[in-house]
Amino acid sequence: MSFLFMLPLLFIPISPTQDPTTVETAPVAVVSFKWFKDRRETEVVDNEVVVTSPDPAMRKRNWERARRAQDPSGAREANSGSIEARSAALDRIARIAYESYSPPVQGFTYRAKIQNNSAKAVTTVFWEFKFTEKANPENVSRRQFVCSAKVKPEKRNDLAIFTATSPSNVISLDTLKKKMTEAFDEAVRINRVEYEDGTFWQRPDWDFEEVKMTVKPDYTRKWERCQGL
Repeated sequence: MSFLFMLPLLFIPISPTQDPTTVETAPVAVVSFKWFKDRRETEVVDNEVVVTSPDPAMRKRNWERARRAQDPSGAREANSGSIEARSAALDRIARIAYESYSPPVQGFTYRAKIQNNSAKAVTTVFWEFKFTEKANPENVSRRQFVCSAKVKPEKRNDLAIFTATSPSNVISLDTLKKKMTEAFDEAVRINRVEYEDGTFWQRPDWDFEEVKMTVKPDYTRKWERCQGL
């Protein structure tokens, strides 16, 4: 009798071991992406060279902030007081602008449009560009970034970062003869998503510990929304 009871168990289908990297889909989808050579203006703020935003309004705010930081306590604005006072203030502003000038920085801009397919609001996205050199497929490089991205469910947002880091540190002679944008097979992957409620999703084969020490505090992304890792 015991043999009869055990017999049905032989016909129970056993599912094969599943690969977590193929089963788990990122809750944030990459809608489109691109990268290109770029250059940005720079300015000196508190004796440190910083890359300014390409947005003219943001550049003006940054410049005004730098100018105010240089003003002595109680200094008058350029449009107040006597003609002599206004002239002196304008001269001081011109001098600060001249001393703060730094030549443009050559680099690259990496962009991705994402969509939140989850039911929770997203606050932070860790993502990467993966480059595989066509002339040498063994040459694979990854450029990882983290961005503050307030994305409500079913909504989209644009991620963009300017950096001096090129797609690959080493390329073959055949690749040098081609346009950079035609030299690589490219892909963008979402590595980690952090939600407003404090929870997160993470790609199974990605290790947060590898980049943890390079992640700057959250408050720094108020003026530098995306950062390289």
